[in-house]
Amino acid sequence: MEAAICSIFAFGILGGFGFLIYLLILAVKRSGRLNQSFRAAAVTMKGHFVQGGVWKRPRISLRYGNTAARLRILKNAGGDETELTVNWPAGKQRFEMHPRVEGMTFRRADWTQVDFGHESLDAAFALKAENPQVFTRMLSDGVKWQLERLLMFLPHQRFYCGCLRRELVLRKTGLIKNSAELVQFVRFGLELYDQFQLTQVEGIDFVESQEATLLEQIQCPICGEPIESRLVTCVDCKTPHHQECWEYNGRCATFACGQEIFSKPAVAHPIEDPRGKGSLK
Repeated sequence: MEAAICSIFAFGILGGFGFLIYLLILAVKRSGRLNQSFRAAAVTMKGHFVQGGVWKRPRISLRYGNTAARLRILKNAGGDETELTVNWPAGKQRFEMHPRVEGMTFRRADWTQVDFGHESLDAAFALKAENPQVFTRMLSDGVKWQLERLLMFLPHQRFYCGCLRRELVLRKTGLIKNSAELVQFVRFGLELYDQFQLTQVEGIDFVESQEATLLEQIQCPICGEPIESRLVTCVDCKTPHHQECWEYNGRCATFACGQEIFSKPAVAHPIEDPRGKGSLK
């Protein structure tokens, strides 16, 4: 009898040990897939990749113009979250944006609720700001446009956006395991950051020609003349150039950059109000 009990006990220990090994193998495989996706995304974005392990998650840090961004995975009681943070030293307008779901809580419940003035965004998000009068002016068509794009990119997932400690934070529930989707998530977040930045910069006049005219003197590094139209920026270092000068030079003029691809400033078209009242002004 004692031998039978010992055998059962031994088999139980071996079974438990085998189950732990099985869980460890699954964790290693999962970590390997995440590392592969983050590494590929870091190569695409020319960022710095930090490899994860069984107990540590991978992350990416990258430069974006004059600021820095970080992509990482957070683990909390509700599960994994993918988070992008962008340094925003001049970001004085603090806010929080949550999806309208059960159990939603604001870290700063004493702030004032703000409306987007757009039906789909107001239905999707609850928004609070420290200074609602000033923050309302930051809700430009470009900002709303980028938020609409994020909603379409993450249609069935919780999405948080906020600025509490001089950095813009974008967070979604769950993991993004595909490198192309990781890159897209980062790009959407950086484009939202750009649109927020534009609302705080004086000297940019948006005219009906759909080009931004820079009233402050920004010089092209190739010809040395002010850039007043046909502005393009390097996709890596964000240095502005005349488009004609870039095409003549064939690459970015910034020392040691050498990027051959430029981007044009996105035109933020007015958002059509789904209630049929025309575009938002």
